Amino acid sequence: MVPERFVRALDGFEAVLAAVPPDGWLSPSPCEGWCAVDVAGHVTAGLLVIELRAAGRPLPRDDPDWREVAGADPVASWRAARARMMGELVPEALERRVRLALGLEITMREWLEEYPLELLVHTWDLAQASGQRVVLDAELVGRALE
Repeated sequence: MVPERFVRALDGFEAVLAAVPPDGWLSPSPCEGWCAVDVAGHVTAGLLVIELRAAGRPLPRDDPDWREVAGADPVASWRAARARMMGELVPEALERRVRLALGLEITMREWLEEYPLELLVHTWDLAQASGQRVVLDAELVGRALE
């Protein structure tokens, strides 16, 4: 089963993403040099990495262009990437061992238990860029700060 905390963090990001006004995608974000669409593309690209790791496929060598990943409709791009990723997160994939930065090797399940931090940070970034007030899930924040 996909970690519930991970799904809650995905839902939180998606709620903010879906509320970005049409004229808000080029608003600057707290991430230096990025605007809202860059944040959306970066987080969507993260789902693509999870999908590839879950499927046991190689990762691309270079980061993609975040705006290309976000596409003309960042919400639709996110939802499509999320659906593909979730389709790969079968029980066998969750037990697959993956090597992360600095050589750390853990299971997909363990990685997804820790992944909410990435989603929380960028939920806040996107909310700031698009002028939304967001209240982050207190339990997820508490766990991320442990």
